[in-house]
This record gives sequence, C-alpha cells and structure tokens, in this order.
Amino acid sequence: MVRRSWSWRGVLDGSKGGWRLVLPLVFAFGALPVPNVHGADRTLIGYFDTGKRTALEDFEEEGLDDEYTYRNYHLKYNDSPADNLEYEVSTFQKFRDYKDTNALDNRSSTYKGKAAYDLAGEKKQTRQVGLEVKHREKRFNDTPRNEFEQNSASSFFTKAAKDLYRLTVEGGMDAYRYEHAEEKDETTWIGRINGNRYFDGNRVNLTSSYSIARTEKERAFKKRTKQAWTGKGAYKFDNPMINKATLRANVGQRDTKEDDESDIDYDYRYWTVNGQTYHDIGENTDTTLEYEHFEKNYLFYNRDHRGYSIQNEWKRVFVKNEKARWWASVLVGHREAKFALISGNNLKRKPSS
Repeated sequence: MVRRSWSWRGVLDGSKGGWRLVLPLVFAFGALPVPNVHGADRTLIGYFDTGKRTALEDFEEEGLDDEYTYRNYHLKYNDSPADNLEYEVSTFQKFRDYKDTNALDNRSSTYKGKAAYDLAGEKKQTRQVGLEVKHREKRFNDTPRNEFEQNSASSFFTKAAKDLYRLTVEGGMDAYRYEHAEEKDETTWIGRINGNRYFDGNRVNLTSSYSIARTEKERAFKKRTKQAWTGKGAYKFDNPMINKATLRANVGQRDTKEDDESDIDYDYRYWTVNGQTYHDIGENTDTTLEYEHFEKNYLFYNRDHRGYSIQNEWKRVFVKNEKARWWASVLVGHREAKFALISGNNLKRKPSS
C-alpha cells in the first residue's frame, strides 16, 4: 500500500510594543494575540489555533482518514531572577472532536516546569544543574479504558565551554497510570547523554545523543528495554548561495503513546535520515530545503512502512528593528509512505492539501 500527499502551509509572525501574533494561514481559522511581556529577563508568550484535519495528515500508521476539529492553547513563562538562575513553566491544552468516530474524541492537558542553576557563573564556562517535571492527562469521551495520567521527573547536569563543547547527562523516571485499566500501568527509568563539539570557530558542529529506558515490569506485546541514538553534523559555508548544511540520523525504539498525536499504544522500531540546506536569497529572504527518509517496524502491529518526504520553506522578513519584527513563511512539501501489503488492502492515494 502506498500513500502520497502534498501539503503546504503559511505562517505570519510578528511582534510590536510587547504584543506577538502568530497566524497559521493553512489548517487554522483563527489566532489569538497574547501580550508578550519583556523585562528583567522575563518572557510571557502564548497562542491559540483551531481548524480541521484528518488523521492521515498526522500519522500514517493509524490507517484512518477520520476528519476531526482541533483546538490548541499554549502558554509559556520564562524568568531569570538572578544571573545564574532561570526557570520556565508552560501548559499545552489540546482538544480533538472526530466527525464520525466519537470513541476517538479526546482532550490532552500537559503541564511542564524546569529550573536550572549555573554553578560556574561565567560567560564562557557553564556548569549547570537542573530539574524538569511534567504532568500530562489524556481523556476520551467514550473510551475511558484508554485514559491515562503521565508523571515524569528528571535531573540533569550540563558542562559547556563557549564555541568548544557542551555535554549533558540526564536521569529520571516516567510513570503512566490508567484509572480504568490498571494492568497497563508502567513506570520507566530513563538515562540520557547528549554531546556537542564545535570545530573551526563554530563552523563545524557535531552532535550525538544516546538514551536507554527500562520499565519496571514485563507487559504482554511490549518491549521492556528501549534504546535510541541520534547523530548530527552541521557545516557553515562561506558561499552566498548556501549558508549551512546539516545531516542527521536517528535509530531506536519508541511507544506510540509517547507521540502526542497518536491515540494507539504499540511499540515500534524506527530509523530516519534527514538532510537540510539553508540559503540566503537576499538581505531579508531565505529558504530551506529538506529531504528525509524514514522507516517504522512495529513489534506486534501490522502497519510497518517506509517512505520519504521533501519540503521547501521560504521566509521573508518585512520589518526588523528594536521595536518590531514581522515575517511570513510558506512551506510546500511532498510525503510518500509505502506500507507492507495487507491482503485486500492495497491502496494508492493522493490526499488534497
């Protein structure tokens, strides 16, 4: 089975006099301007968007073309009350109302907090310790068995030298609790390490990360230990036609419920290769080209697929000064996914944008 799709979207972003407006021109019918308060290293930012989509636009593996209406609300506050202390709190509210499948109607509420303290207190050196916490709830109208609460907490230590390297070590736990399906409860312990190395005055940047997660108990049709690795390289050019190029590879295992848009619960293996180039067309215009090849193999679910996507985004800055900044962008893309053939389910499709 092969699925092909073309898509495009536009965004208008601007700020003036402490106000910020974000307006997606496609897949959103409205936006709410929110005061953007700056002062003493404090920032308050938020947005609202709503519209209609189909499940196919979010994730092919669900295999559904159900249309739904969505509403998203986001609010984030940052503060740095001292030179070596900073914290951030945020909330994200998502609502989905499916047209023909009431069992999938759901609400997702996420709350996050993060605090970090720099032990070094120097501009060129960083030794930062911190804590991150997260609480997420997902509620379904007609399928309470799928409802869950997620609570996670992790601590981290970062050591960095400006234009030379950055190393972060992180450890924590992630717990899922199902009120109406206690056999699905699970607690996972997670460890992660991230490293950045800069060369030639920040012209070359190499990044790598590794994570491992292990649940406390065995569950049927679930993998107890999951690992993930990411490697990325970036190079800056002295060329008016191309500013920067990046290449990234990812491989590992995940659970679909970790993907916020997915309403199913299966484990899968994945790998992706992504390449991007950045181009300055003029003083106020730039464009980005992106190609990605991806593959997903489910452990106990017959939706294995592979494919590729191509995107081109153009951005134009109209106003840029100390008091205001307005820019607009347009993205055009093509995505194609080939599924393992299922008897009686061979399909080729080109959805409209």
